[in-house]
Amino acid sequence: MQRFLLAALAALTLAACDGGTLTDAAVALPNGAAAQRAAGAPAVPTVIVSGLEYPRGFTFGRDGAIYVAEAGTPLGNTVSTTGQCQQVPSPVGPSKGGHTGRISRVTMAGVRTTVVDGLPSSRNGNGAVSGVADVAFVDRGGSKENDDEADDAADGGGAAAQGASMYALVLGGCSHGLPDDPSSVIRVGLNGTYTITADLSRWIKANPAKNPEPDDFEPDGDWYNLAARGHLLYAVEANQGNLVSINPENGQVRRVADVSATENGHVVPTGLSVSRSDDDLYVGELTPFPSVPGAANVIVYEPNGRVERRVPGFSAIVGVANDRRGTLYVLESFKCSAGPCFPNPGTGRVVRVSRNGTRDIVATGLIFPTGLRLGPDGALYVSNHSYGP
Repeated sequence: MQRFLLAALAALTLAACDGGTLTDAAVALPNGAAAQRAAGAPAVPTVIVSGLEYPRGFTFGRDGAIYVAEAGTPLGNTVSTTGQCQQVPSPVGPSKGGHTGRISRVTMAGVRTTVVDGLPSSRNGNGAVSGVADVAFVDRGGSKENDDEADDAADGGGAAAQGASMYALVLGGCSHGLPDDPSSVIRVGLNGTYTITADLSRWIKANPAKNPEPDDFEPDGDWYNLAARGHLLYAVEANQGNLVSINPENGQVRRVADVSATENGHVVPTGLSVSRSDDDLYVGELTPFPSVPGAANVIVYEPNGRVERRVPGFSAIVGVANDRRGTLYVLESFKCSAGPCFPNPGTGRVVRVSRNGTRDIVATGLIFPTGLRLGPDGALYVSNHSYGP
């Protein structure tokens, strides 16, 4: 039984599109994968759904469906705010905004339906698309007990579609060509409407990080990953370096940790997972480009923001997940064969770190993945083809 579970972890992937051309999107384990894993070989993913539009974070509902944040499409983002506000420095900026983002509901049979579309989206100076970054559910009861019940149904995503409220993390603001749509946490209704719960553009401007990088500064932040635990949401911001909590009832934002201060500079925090045993917060580092092999850490923060420990030796981390047994899973978006490098297609992988520190490779050959979650079936799910041409 244990061998089968290890084989199933990394069984599945979600994927998406390239510069306007839709590609594969989600991947399930073939029959021979258990034997492969037993022999030490990485599992081979199987597509669940294709045709997504730059999928990023996602979560699972009690209805058995996957809810996927899609950043949007490059061609639909045309609004420039140059001259109206501070812009992201070249060559990453300036950005052009639009409303091509959406959230999709995907069944395990691969059927996709739109929950809400027309969400803020932007395209930066390099052509990369940002917008809806992640989704999570918070149980309407707001209790730790209810949240634990939800975790039993779906790890890493909070509660579920029934008896819960859906929230999404959105990257926006004037610096991304979206003067009327701030970076925010929004509450999404299943009827296709949404309201802003927390204005993250306003918060980040009023609460600057200690050590931002002036040559790579996004005034509205680069909000990347969202997680739910109890009655709170947690978000990580990659550009200035923030780990925050958000109370969805009143929109209050609180800094849990200034990552630029605890890590002494620009480490680009991206991955985020809340421990299911002690409420520790696991944050993965992308690190600036070119990526230096082994330079990225998973930083483990206590709920009060103190660094408990670091798990070193990774490259280009974009996702983290953990289970009740203390096993850590790390999604590396790409790997370098030798020396520092820029993103390489087909080199993404998932690394498993056991409680005793032993590491093994769960899946390889991923193409620019970004999101990682443990599913209710014990398998790992990854959003693949999430950025880049």
